[in-house]
Amino acid sequence: MHRFSLKKITAASTCITLLACLSLDVRAQPIDLNLPTLGGASGTMLSDDYKYELGHAWLMAYRAQVPTVDDPIIFDYLEHLTYRLAQHSQLSDRRIQLIVVSNPTLNAFALTGGVVGVQDGIFLSAKNEAQLASILSHELAHLSQHHFERGIESQKNATIPTMAGLLAGLVLAATTGSDAGIAAMAATQAASIQNQLRFSRQNEQEADRIGMKTMVGAGLDPRQSSRMFEEMQRASRYYGSHMPEFLLTHPLTESRIADAKMRADRYPKGGEVNSLDYAIVQARVKIRYEKNPQTAIKNFQAALESSKGTMQQANRYGLAIAQTDAGLYSQAEQTLQPLLDQHPNNIPFQLAKTKLLSARGQTAKAKSLLEDLLKTNPDNYPLMQSYAKLLQKTKDIKGARAIWLKLSELRPNQPSIWFQLAEVDGLVGDIKSVHTARAEYFLLSGNPEAAVRHLHYALKLVEGDYLQTEIIQQRLRDIEAWKQRLKLK
Repeated sequence: MHRFSLKKITAASTCITLLACLSLDVRAQPIDLNLPTLGGASGTMLSDDYKYELGHAWLMAYRAQVPTVDDPIIFDYLEHLTYRLAQHSQLSDRRIQLIVVSNPTLNAFALTGGVVGVQDGIFLSAKNEAQLASILSHELAHLSQHHFERGIESQKNATIPTMAGLLAGLVLAATTGSDAGIAAMAATQAASIQNQLRFSRQNEQEADRIGMKTMVGAGLDPRQSSRMFEEMQRASRYYGSHMPEFLLTHPLTESRIADAKMRADRYPKGGEVNSLDYAIVQARVKIRYEKNPQTAIKNFQAALESSKGTMQQANRYGLAIAQTDAGLYSQAEQTLQPLLDQHPNNIPFQLAKTKLLSARGQTAKAKSLLEDLLKTNPDNYPLMQSYAKLLQKTKDIKGARAIWLKLSELRPNQPSIWFQLAEVDGLVGDIKSVHTARAEYFLLSGNPEAAVRHLHYALKLVEGDYLQTEIIQQRLRDIEAWKQRLKLK
């Protein structure tokens, strides 16, 4: 069954802790990291819980400074693919903290504590799901083999500048699209350029080997790994000195491509190559980077005529979305209907229909359809967010608030949800809850000082209410204890 088919989410799919983000005009000020030494070369001297918190603190600072993606369909897909791969990886701690960065270039990275970063431009480079999985599996292998911790250990007392340099470098890579970010990372990590390069090659070889095992275990075609390398090599010829950040941090050679081909040939032929779910997300990313809906329509129409199978369905989906965005509602309906007929249980296709209905002013029909879909999938993230936003559009603020509140309980580590919850709290006049929701948003967005201020504002509003006072004071104690554990300023 496809990931985006109408179904109830299994218990296993909720075990992973993943983070989504939102591009906001209001940027939180990042925390000032003062990080401890990570321990021995094996990366095992610190507990998994401590490394998870350490990665979370780094992620908060990073999130505060980069444009991120607030598309639940994109994030939900990446979340489940990453967890599918993690189940077959050598990770002992499979709590992954995912961040999806808005940037059209190919880049991905992994850091201590299960942090996995993906730029959505990766969907513009990977031709199919297996090629994307080859990159994600590679990053998971870096995590399982403690490559980040080993790199820190090799520099002894250079922990703090290394973490700061990685933050600055990855922020530059995510916001400028140039190799300036990688230069910053190299400057902070290389006590000896020669030793650093040799260590990097060893890491890459190990990650290639273990990542391919992960792919095979997850039922994906390992031969797509070398084909992804070949795609990147072809693309690099057009970049010159401004190659994608992924190629600069993961050096690509002819021998590495040959090794990947030889290693893949040792496995039996077969394995999944692509999925409709991947193709749908790829279409959504393409729309994000088109100049306008008219250009998107032109490109999807051309692609629709020259494609077949899964890709043809995805191009039809992209065309329907673009036509809706352009206000061509009758055309969008004609384009979308064959997909609904063929895949009546596909959530993105149904959400495309609710988007069309809402754009046409048929909000009652859109609302009814979403309610029916949620009966089958009560905790589905894309459905819940779409329903909450539709309720806000129709001025049912209390109804929207109930959905955002439930989402905050299901996904407490997603700042975009707390941001929206604070908005609807304000619309219903619950100022105390505005401050507590903003506190969670700012904490996740790299500004614990602002979080503490908002909690103190909330305290003043609940004077005399013992229970609410104790809840807020306990949250303040939790934040202070967290900062003390990680030695954050």
